[in-house]
Amino acid sequence: MRILRSAMDEAHEKLQSDDGPIEFLHERSTFYELAAILVEGGLSIVEEETEIPESSSDKILADLKDIRHWLQGRIQDMKRLIVEKDRELMERLENELKLRRALELKDMELVYLHGKLEPGRTKNDDIQDFPMINQAVPGGRSEGDIFRLKNSVDQQLCNMKQKLEDEKERLTTERRTRSLVFLVLISALNS
Repeated sequence: MRILRSAMDEAHEKLQSDDGPIEFLHERSTFYELAAILVEGGLSIVEEETEIPESSSDKILADLKDIRHWLQGRIQDMKRLIVEKDRELMERLENELKLRRALELKDMELVYLHGKLEPGRTKNDDIQDFPMINQAVPGGRSEGDIFRLKNSVDQQLCNMKQKLEDEKERLTTERRTRSLVFLVLISALNS
């Protein structure tokens, strides 16, 4: 029986899958189910044998029953792991869909706000014109969260706009200064 168990352990260690965690768990579960079938077959053969001395057959039967019990436990463990992994993957997929929907809403809102944002306008002008601003993501963020996120994006847009205006003003001033320096140099050379 030790030989049988060690052979099963070696075969189990060689069992590897490159197809992902679910496929790996499925292959391991199948391995244990097939091993349980083999042990059941061995158990029925030993029970049918009458030529084996009683003490020896009792030990073999006990060993086979132990292995069967161990394999059934492993099969249950594999099934539980498969269910857990499946649940985990479904939760990830659900979260990914919620995040994707929220991102799509924010992208649409940013495009809308960018189109509406013109020089001289404040960040709060026409905020209610966008139809999706006050919609909550199903199963996701509340209206308050969306509104806070929208305000944060609005603030960032205003900050970027202000930085661009400041940079434009700085470049204009620098260009004027260079022009004046250039004119002063030319007039100094001509004198």
